[in-house]
Order: sequence, then structure tokens, then C-alpha cells
Amino acid sequence: MAIDALPVRDMRATLRDVLDGEFERPDEAVAVIPIEWHSILHEKVDSRMNKVALANCSAMRVLCNEYLADVLYYLTREHGQLVIDAVATQLNMRYDEFMARHPAFAGQVALVGFSLGGVCCFDILARQPGGAVPSSLADDERAAPLLKFQPSWLFTLGSPVAAVVVIRGWTMDHFRLPPWCRHQNIMHPCDPMRCNEGWVGRSAG
Repeated sequence: MAIDALPVRDMRATLRDVLDGEFERPDEAVAVIPIEWHSILHEKVDSRMNKVALANCSAMRVLCNEYLADVLYYLTREHGQLVIDAVATQLNMRYDEFMARHPAFAGQVALVGFSLGGVCCFDILARQPGGAVPSSLADDERAAPLLKFQPSWLFTLGSPVAAVVVIRGWTMDHFRLPPWCRHQNIMHPCDPMRCNEGWVGRSAG
């Protein structure tokens, strides 16, 4: 799997600066372990999509097929389940690898999901023990593998969780993380993907 190393390096450097400058904890460390699902999805869909895509507007088509279409893929049962399985499997694998190297680790684990990755993480965590998914609605029949750890935090960055909830016809009242995991949605004021999760928390509207 190809993982863009630059954002990972940037996040590691930023967290180190925050620990050193804001919290003055030079002896503490944060491990940033990337999880990637994009290539797994596109290994399955690209060969078929390329057969139906036309040659005109090639730059726009690359943008649509590589990124914008990911949302459409994820909202289908088959491809959404593929992404969920890939992410959950990698989370468990990376956790096992980390604990094998650091068997005395007793710290907290946080998940950071960017854009659609944040939606996927929310879907996985809501399907863990203590979470809530509107199972009475036949619109969603996805399952999530059981995680081998309990993240204390889910940080979503530019993630359209609320928009996906609206598309599914749900509310945040019935789509919740387990009580052991807190969610912080981090938004930039100019981010076109940011959403107001408080609004979809209301049952009526």
C-alpha cells in the first residue's frame, strides 16, 4: 500500500512541537501510525471505472474518480463494507505490532480521521460494544470487526460525518460512539466539507 509520508511526518512534527511548547512534556512521546484504505478500494474499482470513463476533461475526471467518487463508493453497502473491513483490520494489526514492540505501554490511544476517513472511523466505533447504530433502519446493514483496543478519542478533521448521517436519514441521537470514546470534530472556517453535527442531533427538523 502506498501511504503519503509527508502528512504523517508533518503530524509527527506538529505533535512534538505541541508537547514541547504547549504542555512542556519533553519526556512524553506520541506515536503516529498511518492507516490507508484508498488504494485497497481503487484496486477493486478502477479497472471497471476506467472502461466507462470518457477521455475528455481528463484532469476533472481524475479528480472525480480518485476522490469525489470515494464518497459514492463508501455509501454503497459493498464498497463501504470493504473500506470498514480494511481500516478495522489494519487498526488491529498496527495495534498488535505496536504492543509487540512496547509491551509495557499503558497509555491512551486516539484515532484521527481525515475527511471520509473520519466517517469510516465513526462507523467502526459506533459498532463497537457500547456504541449505537439505528439497526431498525434497513438502509444500513454494515458490520465492523471488533477492535482489540478502546480508543479514548476520535478526532475528525474536515470530516462530513453529519452530512453522511443526513444522507442516511438518521440523527446523531441514535448514531453514537461508545461512552469510553470522546469525539472532537476539528473544522477550519473555510473548509467546504465542515458540517454542523449539533443540528442533526435533533430528532425533528
